[in-house]
Amino acid sequence: MGFVENAVEVVEHIAEVTEKLAANVAKQLPEDGSLQKAAEDVEHIAEVVDDDAEKFEAVAEKVRFCSLVFLFFDIVMPYLFPYYHWTRQIILF
Repeated sequence: MGFVENAVEVVEHIAEVTEKLAANVAKQLPEDGSLQKAAEDVEHIAEVVDDDAEKFEAVAEKVRFCSLVFLFFDIVMPYLFPYYHWTRQIILF
């Protein structure tokens, strides 16, 4: 697991713990009070951060897969097709 994956896991964990803590605090506070509203806002923000971290993790996984595919093409294709690098330069530029 790389640095990005570890960072995302930490962010997800912190967001989940914050969300649970804010929910518990909101239950303990008086109804319709400003502190309860603030705790509910913190809970909502933590939920959004957790969801975004999961989306980022999915994107990072796709980027890693694509980079492996490109690495495969850069290593294997020149042996299969001797003019691969030349045609790749024409296509990319």
